[in-house]
Amino acid sequence: MKTLFSLQSFNWSDSDFPLSYRFGFISWNGDRELTVAEKSLSSNIFSTFPRGDPKLNNYLNCTFEVYDAFAASSKITSPIQVKSISFTEFSHILSAKLSNANFSSELIAVASSVLNYVDCSHSPVCSKLNRYPCSVTASTCGYCWDGFVGEIGNHNSPCLNQSSFRFSYSSKSTFCDEDDNCNGFEYCNNRTHTCSVRSKSCPSNCSGHGNCTFY
Repeated sequence: MKTLFSLQSFNWSDSDFPLSYRFGFISWNGDRELTVAEKSLSSNIFSTFPRGDPKLNNYLNCTFEVYDAFAASSKITSPIQVKSISFTEFSHILSAKLSNANFSSELIAVASSVLNYVDCSHSPVCSKLNRYPCSVTASTCGYCWDGFVGEIGNHNSPCLNQSSFRFSYSSKSTFCDEDDNCNGFEYCNNRTHTCSVRSKSCPSNCSGHGNCTFY
């Protein structure tokens, strides 16, 4: 939010003039697009942006959308690198811009992104768990992908493909040589060669306070 970026959109052609342009960015957790410059005839702007995705070397995707006279549109994205600043610096910049009405759209978009920031820098690789990216709960992956089942809500436990495992449980332990021989929520115990229910774990082992219990 400290560096002023210059964004330009050029070489567009259309028979239905005039052309108008809108500029924005996609929040780095990918859950929404925010506008920094409303649709206008100006094909270039100057704007600040919130920090980019720390897992992608602080890169953020800017969006450029061009409209013809009949509101038909086309959109492209382009990455920029934006590093983080301290909250104190952010507060000073925010105070300065509140007095300038020309920064209204930019200010709302950038401030919204910063104030709704969730620290996902320590979350696991959510795609390996068949979950959506971290975006709502700090250091925690999102819901299971469509067609997958697992713990409901934001968790770091794996989700399993509904069509790839058995739902039935037997009163007797099933003999196995590998995990694929077991129910999706079980694993093959290498010592007994039987399917066993996976043990659950508590985040940070309850931080050393109390005991983790599952019912």
